[in-house]
Amino acid sequence: MKAVLHILRVALCCALALVLLSCVPGTSAKLSQAEQDYSPDYAVAVIRTSSYEHSSFIDYYDGSLKLVASVAYPYAGLDISYNGQTSISNGKVFLVPRGLAHKENDRKVISIDFETGKVREYGVDLVSIDFIAVDQRYLYASNNLNGVGHIARVDIETGDVIYADIGRSAWDLYADGTHLFVFWRDYDRPANITESGISHYYLSRLGTDLNVLETLELTDDIGVNDAASPATNGSFYFQAVPLDQQSGSPIRPPSVHSYSMKDGAMKELFTPPSDIYNIMPHGDVLFVTYVGLDSNNRPQDHYFIDAYSAKTGELLSTIQTDYIPYSGFIQGDTLYISGDNGFPPDDMPRQHFLVKYRIDGSMLTEEARALSPYPRDDHHYYSALFCRQE
Repeated sequence: MKAVLHILRVALCCALALVLLSCVPGTSAKLSQAEQDYSPDYAVAVIRTSSYEHSSFIDYYDGSLKLVASVAYPYAGLDISYNGQTSISNGKVFLVPRGLAHKENDRKVISIDFETGKVREYGVDLVSIDFIAVDQRYLYASNNLNGVGHIARVDIETGDVIYADIGRSAWDLYADGTHLFVFWRDYDRPANITESGISHYYLSRLGTDLNVLETLELTDDIGVNDAASPATNGSFYFQAVPLDQQSGSPIRPPSVHSYSMKDGAMKELFTPPSDIYNIMPHGDVLFVTYVGLDSNNRPQDHYFIDAYSAKTGELLSTIQTDYIPYSGFIQGDTLYISGDNGFPPDDMPRQHFLVKYRIDGSMLTEEARALSPYPRDDHHYYSALFCRQE
């Protein structure tokens, strides 16, 4: 009898130990399906997502662009920031599941650990999150709702959140560990509602407590920005254009500027041939992607990757692509581009392009490409890409 009781006690202790162990963060005995399917042996990943169902996939490729894993995630509208920045910190990539179309109320940001594939969700009480930025300690997110720009700061370790409002709308965010930099817009409402209001555009430096420390007005000389680069070596780059206050039309073509987060120095560098999709810094070179225009400033079916000097704005090289280069990511001396062939005739398949280039100064040499057909009856689309970092 004593032997039976002893066996029962041992079994009970083992069961209790397993329960307690499963409650300790990071020690769960059961891996999620995404973690089971995940492989850390990849170089670049491409996101396929849907706005009609909570269904996303991330396709993981090795350095030769061979598919090593395709992992399903239960999120709708999974993407990076609208300006094309990819947020990476502490061995994790941070992504925004924007939610279902016309709702966009999932109110969260997720991270995926590069080594384990473990997914963590951060609750952020903002609908339709547009932009995020991360540093070693904090995750920042912004949205625009009912004529107010909202910013959230999330402690990456604890998940604690604080909020602040700024202007009528807020967009591009940059974090350097000490400050948060925010592009935003304010609006002067006219006394007569039949008249047009006046918009003002700003770049502000905030403390990590979200208090505004310094503000620079961009309205007249620089204007509203739309495309921006990842931050590198304490600087970032953005495209902006000043607008006519009455018509809202551009006063002149957009230009690309540099901004130093160290001392606030800003410099106009160059005017690209047309609106650009991406700005990708690599040392003293900026690679930009864009669509060509005809003599009437109408888009053509010609697409390009240009290289400019990040110091002088001089055009250094140009290549034409046979696909639309929507998004890009530079890892070391390699440039990865994600794009597609648009909407070809019915007798031609629509395909996604993942293209790898070797960077040699300002020159690009294609090394590999992977083509994936779009299923005709599938609501999934390719939203962004990112690279694994150690």
